[in-house]
Amino acid sequence: MIQFLNDTQELQGAISLCQSLLRRRRDKYEDVHERELLELLAASLNRVATVNICVCSFSAQPDLLSQWRGYCPPEGGYCIGFVGQMLIDSFKSHKFTVLPCVYDENTKKALLEDVLDFTVPELIAKRRRPTYLSSELLVEGALESFFRLFYEVAPIIKDSGFAEEKEWRAVSAPIPATDPRISYRPQGGLLKPYYELPLNLRDQPFPIIAGPTPHKDLALKSLVTVVAKNQLPATPQPSRIPFRNL
Repeated sequence: MIQFLNDTQELQGAISLCQSLLRRRRDKYEDVHERELLELLAASLNRVATVNICVCSFSAQPDLLSQWRGYCPPEGGYCIGFVGQMLIDSFKSHKFTVLPCVYDENTKKALLEDVLDFTVPELIAKRRRPTYLSSELLVEGALESFFRLFYEVAPIIKDSGFAEEKEWRAVSAPIPATDPRISYRPQGGLLKPYYELPLNLRDQPFPIIAGPTPHKDLALKSLVTVVAKNQLPATPQPSRIPFRNL
C-alpha cells in the first residue's frame, strides 16, 4: 500500500499541492459561504492519507546505479524486464491502471487543476441555488466524485528528486482493509499490507540483468542456469555498470 513505500511523502505532496491550489481559488471568491466551501473541501483532503491504495512500481531505467544501490542488497541483485502490454493487461484484470509518474511541477498542477475543474464549479453552483443544506453537507455530497478523481492522479505525483528513476506505477482503486485479497508480511518491525497479483512470464521474451557485483561472471552463470531450469523465455544479461561497493 502506498503509505508503506520508501518515500515518506507519498500522497502528502499531492495533498498539499491540491490544498494550495484550492485555497488559491478560494481567495478569488468574495462570498463568505463560497470561500467556506472551498476551505472545507481543502481540509477534507487530509482524509485521503488513510485510504488503502495499492501501487506497484516499475522503472523505465533498466540499469541505473542509484536503483541498484537503493533497492538491492550490497552483494547485488537482478532486474527483470517486463513487457509493457503484458503488465497493462495483467493489472487491468484486477482494476489497476498503469501510468507514468509525473515529476514536473507544472504538469502536476495541471493534473490537479483538471480535478478541481470538475469539482469546484458544480459545488459553487449548488451553493448559489436555494438550499437547506449547510456548507458541510454540501461538501460531503461532493466528496465521492472529488476523491475518485483525486485518487486517479495523486499516486503518480512524485517529488522531482526521484525523476531519474523514470517510474511507472500500477495503481488500484481504493481497497477496503477487509478485502480478502489483502495479505500481510512482517518487515522492518511492521506488518506491511500487500496485494498479491500473478504475472505470466512465459508467453513473451524478456531480459533479466544481473546487477553490479564483485562476482559478475558467477552471477550471470547462475542466472543462465535458473532461466534454463525454469524454461523461461528470458535473456540473461550482465549490468553495464562496473562493480562498486554498493
